[in-house]
Amino acid sequence: MSLAVAHTLYCDKPGCRREITLPNTGNARAARTVAHRDHRWSTRRGDYCPTHNPRKDTA
Repeated sequence: MSLAVAHTLYCDKPGCRREITLPNTGNARAARTVAHRDHRWSTRRGDYCPTHNPRKDTA
């Protein structure tokens, strides 16, 4: 039986107070995957919100 755990990610950009809470993610890695895939957060070199994503989509 697995537990449904919510994870909250905070933007790592100094001065940015943006956060995202991801319910039903079993571990931190799953939370980062969902944040990247569904919410356009950058999670490769820290957690960055879409506004401060250093690798924004140019398309």
